[in-house]
Amino acid sequence: MNMTRWLMVGALVVLGSTLARADIATGETYTITFTDWDADQTFNFTPTTGLDTGDFTNPDDFCPSFDACFDPNADVGKGADPTPEPGEFSFSTDSNGNATLFIENTGAPISEVLISLTSNDGQLNPDQDDEVFTCSGGTGTNQLFTNCGFNNDGFEIGFWSVPEPSLGIILLLAFAAVIVVRARKGRASSSFARTLR
Repeated sequence: MNMTRWLMVGALVVLGSTLARADIATGETYTITFTDWDADQTFNFTPTTGLDTGDFTNPDDFCPSFDACFDPNADVGKGADPTPEPGEFSFSTDSNGNATLFIENTGAPISEVLISLTSNDGQLNPDQDDEVFTCSGGTGTNQLFTNCGFNNDGFEIGFWSVPEPSLGIILLLAFAAVIVVRARKGRASSSFARTLR
């Protein structure tokens, strides 16, 4: 196999590993932040695979009655000073309706997260019927997930990403393409030179 083919195979392997990489690697730290929720609501954090994202609404559209809505927010982003957690765990908001957890992923890599309301039989309290719920997978350099949304069939929050190749992968593929073109030109030139002899 010549150098051009090896470069193309290498580029495809790196591209495949980039598309398949988890958003929270083993040993990586992250933060869960809940603000302006009801007091003492409990949630379950579940690293999951195969999340059916079609069940989750755009966070900007989630307000059960669309009237006089407020803004409880859920965020999962990069963090520091962590508590080790291997996977699924539970947490609660405090008396002000807030929760901040600093976690180190000591389990398998996490590509999706499902956070489920477990208090009140998984249903929102009646005083939350007129609230807008927002979420994010972190912002800027703290971003872990590109998408999040809500499912009101038993209140759930999903976090996930649509894999995209990095700039380095794109440059590697472009470099491989240039080598292929040059190799073909070189072969065409040598064939042309032989016909002139």
